[in-house]
Amino acid sequence: MGGQHGMRGYLLQTIITVLDSLSQSSNWQTVTIEPNDESEKVDIKWELTNGEKKLVQVKSSQNTIGFASAKKWVAELKTDTLADRYELICIGHTDTKLNETDDIDGVKIVKKPLDFDLLLSNSIVKLDEFYEKKNRSKLQATIKQILVNSLNFKFGHDSIFGKTITKEDFDNVLLNWLTAIEKHVSKNPFVQFTGFDSEEPVLTLEQVITTNFLKLIGWQHFSKDLSLDYFDDKQVSNETATVDYYITFDSKLKDSTTNHIFINSLHDYKYPESARAEIRKFIKVTNIITEDFKAKRKIDSEKVNGIFNILFWISTDNDDINKDFIYQNKEVFRNEYLEFDQHYFLVDNAKANFIISSIVTAKNYREDLPVKFLYPITEFNSSFNKIGKRGSQLPPEYINTNILPIIKENSEKISVLLFCSDPYNKENLKKIIWFLIRLTSGLANEYIVYFSDYSMDFQNEVLDVLQSFDNNDILDKVSVKKSLFVETSQIADLSIPNTADLSATIEAIQSEGQLRINPIFKEQLPYGDILKPILNTDKIGAQDLKIFLSHKGIFLKNADKRKLMDLMVSLLFSPIELENFINLINVKERPVSSIPYFLPTITETPISEIFNQIRPNFENITHGLQAKLNSPVVFAPDPDQPGLFVFSSHVEKKDPTKHIALNTIWEPIKITYQKINGGFILNNVETNSKDAKIIANRINTIIKEELLEHGHIADQTTEIKFSDFTSNTERVNFLLSFNNIDSSNIFIRQDIKGLKYIFDESKEIPEIYKDRTEKELIILFRGKKLEGLRELSEDFFKEIILLEEITISYYFEVKGVKSYLSVRYDFSDALKIRPIDGNFRSQAYLHKNYYVKQVRKIADLEKILNKEVERLKIEKLQRFGKI
Repeated sequence: MGGQHGMRGYLLQTIITVLDSLSQSSNWQTVTIEPNDESEKVDIKWELTNGEKKLVQVKSSQNTIGFASAKKWVAELKTDTLADRYELICIGHTDTKLNETDDIDGVKIVKKPLDFDLLLSNSIVKLDEFYEKKNRSKLQATIKQILVNSLNFKFGHDSIFGKTITKEDFDNVLLNWLTAIEKHVSKNPFVQFTGFDSEEPVLTLEQVITTNFLKLIGWQHFSKDLSLDYFDDKQVSNETATVDYYITFDSKLKDSTTNHIFINSLHDYKYPESARAEIRKFIKVTNIITEDFKAKRKIDSEKVNGIFNILFWISTDNDDINKDFIYQNKEVFRNEYLEFDQHYFLVDNAKANFIISSIVTAKNYREDLPVKFLYPITEFNSSFNKIGKRGSQLPPEYINTNILPIIKENSEKISVLLFCSDPYNKENLKKIIWFLIRLTSGLANEYIVYFSDYSMDFQNEVLDVLQSFDNNDILDKVSVKKSLFVETSQIADLSIPNTADLSATIEAIQSEGQLRINPIFKEQLPYGDILKPILNTDKIGAQDLKIFLSHKGIFLKNADKRKLMDLMVSLLFSPIELENFINLINVKERPVSSIPYFLPTITETPISEIFNQIRPNFENITHGLQAKLNSPVVFAPDPDQPGLFVFSSHVEKKDPTKHIALNTIWEPIKITYQKINGGFILNNVETNSKDAKIIANRINTIIKEELLEHGHIADQTTEIKFSDFTSNTERVNFLLSFNNIDSSNIFIRQDIKGLKYIFDESKEIPEIYKDRTEKELIILFRGKKLEGLRELSEDFFKEIILLEEITISYYFEVKGVKSYLSVRYDFSDALKIRPIDGNFRSQAYLHKNYYVKQVRKIADLEKILNKEVERLKIEKLQRFGKI
């Protein structure tokens, strides 16, 4: 009894201290529980901001507390203590006289009920007021309870030692705790979906997260827990197929089409290493349910339907927030499991996080207006009543989007907000602005582009981009901002209010005029019907489209290219997605040539310092050419190779003979500089364009002049030419040396696939070869294992031929990806020039087999392989003493 009574007393002391600390948060300086320098009758000591001292005693009882007992405690409290104020707190039922008394002998009497839950609830209310005064986020009830309990523990712990707590320390503790919670939650917005008050029965964590996500995207009118019993022939048992949620509504992107959306949700505290069983189960049960819907005519086969089976699978582990769970599991969605007339979507953390953050950011802007999703016009929804449509329901096609247009509007102002999950990039911003204006016909009052990583450090770049459109309206109307992470206060009200007319068309505000841009395809972000001429080329097959869609988490059984194209034109793609698509289908007509130049260094200065010192002027590098560079000449360190400085762009020329969407030709140009062993700066030029070669030569000349002026190099440039070899045999051996890959950790085996040469008329040619020397016949071998040709092993044969080209196919395996890289080493068609000569160069071509096409960023794989080819070139050139 005594022990319980004592524990209760100590706990009540701390609760009262916490409550009073929060209640009188502005008028105290320090507080001590069980102070060492006061009478044992003093439970709490306060030092107030006005310099006064207040001593408090806390008394509690399950029995009635009488006036006489209180008067005795007051006398004991005032004995042997000196203070400006005294206070007796009586916790429990008080008698009538004490209940009517507020002061005894100058001691303030405070009465509180012996109700722990009520005292804790009052503390939580005061905690809310504290954070509100500090302009901090409102908290979920569970988090507030945790914070109050933590405060009670801290005060209780400090009371053991009679430790004094200052007001500043108290505030800092509460603010630091909240900051730590906010930092954790900002990394994982799904955590915040777990605490909404709901009138529904108690839900699992998985159900709370999913239902609130569905409400956020306007899919709140769903049916739950659809199930169907069936006999599983494989398991030889009775089973139940269940779909968690079903929603149906008219398609926003296709006329006369009804969407049927079946959703299953999974929640993990951490994503599993293998998801094969769960995904196969999802596919199976949704197939069974959808077939039952068809049989019962809930899906009318005589009408046009869109069937979307969505697996919403999220993890609340912060390490999984940006994990590409889709890419990890796309192979599980195999054709034999899928049905022809259905779309299968896998939504992971990264996809859901983008949607949530975009909508919450939009809700935070012009807060009194509802969020509306913009529905772009295509050939499938081009009827008059669909033009400019927008509404509160997210189209299911956009559930995995990386780019999302949202409208906030009233009769006075239309705001179009465009969210992009790509990192901020100056060049991509041009494409996004073009996309925005084209999407809305330029009829909005303002356009805001959001990136999650945007900062004010980029504002000058943004201004450059806006000015490049040469349109004052764009300067006035377009801005770029940073998108927010989800916070509880922003998504507490999940219902997106309807407007009087969600299907209203965007009306032109005549006084504002209309934006018009002269589109340049390289600076466009094509969507809808604009994609059709691109997708319709022979270079793009149905399998290419299916692989690309699988990277987005969209899976189909259908191999009909026309139907796949119909889906593609209904989707929106970010700049990076389209770049990856271009890499996937290998739009470029031929491999880019890489020509090395070597500059002898005379200082030990690192390449990074060299580029910080020099100030080249590239203003006139395109003078006199019917071509232009798409970006300013700026050399920057390669993120993966800090010692490599790179300028990469495209040279643009118009081709009026082609379709308007494809009538501009871009040829890549890439120039690099790096220091290599042996005292050289390696300058590499990669391009096929005649104009680009001229531009590259001008750039390199300007940089060379700067390097000479700053004393970094000697006045000479080493170019490896056909004529630089002392004999025909040395040249042959040099080219054949690329068949030796003993030093490579990337290439596993190799095969010579091509040789090009002529016989050297200055040499005595054996009779058996004389028939091949007439009319300067160029001999070209194509095949396999040409290293087995007997002549190549004979020195006399090497000496009588002018070998100009060798093609070698290197087999590699990089991170599980297996394929071939064909590399042609030659001397720039030297045999066609008189006198015979030409620069040494290489061209690499990656064979895009099934494994390669599964890679999300093929460009990154090519970068690894090309780096190894460049390493081989330096190795062989050094071995033969050319550098």
